[in-house]
Amino acid sequence: MNQLKQIHTQMILTGLILDGFSVSRLIAFCAISESGCLAHCKRILENTDSPNIYSWNLAIRGYSESSKLEQTILLYKIMLRNGETKPDNYTFPFVLKACAQLAFVQLGFEILGHVLKLGFDSNIYIYNAVLHMLVSCGEVELAGNLFDESCLRDLVSWNTVINGYVRSGRGNEALRVFGEMQEANVMPDEVTMIGVVSSCAN
Repeated sequence: MNQLKQIHTQMILTGLILDGFSVSRLIAFCAISESGCLAHCKRILENTDSPNIYSWNLAIRGYSESSKLEQTILLYKIMLRNGETKPDNYTFPFVLKACAQLAFVQLGFEILGHVLKLGFDSNIYIYNAVLHMLVSCGEVELAGNLFDESCLRDLVSWNTVINGYVRSGRGNEALRVFGEMQEANVMPDEVTMIGVVSSCAN
């Protein structure tokens, strides 16, 4: 971090700090490197004129993978208030992950509204993040309904719903979904089988 701060100072002195790509590299180091510092990442972001979505996403990701999950939501709100940058398909999985871990289901629904408004409802990564958020917040029935009504599925989707039913003590529902998975010729993995065995135990 000491070396990064020296580079940051040089970038300010030379005017390179005005280059969006260069700033995003500073933010990347601070946000996702083991040697980084999220507080410094946030300072860089706050002092950058019109940071690009890549920089915002790096910072949001960094906080979503830290113990300071509330900051993920705060950064997302700051970005929206800023108005110059719109979230993209990379933003939402990180924000929804934070909602899931914090059990902020109401906020998760609001973010789902943003997803629909911006037309990202057919993105499989966002769809899986929504399923995970619902299951993590105890809205297993809602997650199951969403899954049943959607044709947008991959192995992660199946596993999320199966294990969501298992964790809520609904082994029969988990086995039903596993049966549908076999009919759809989707190859299970270790996560699936752990869920199936657990559902039998239930």
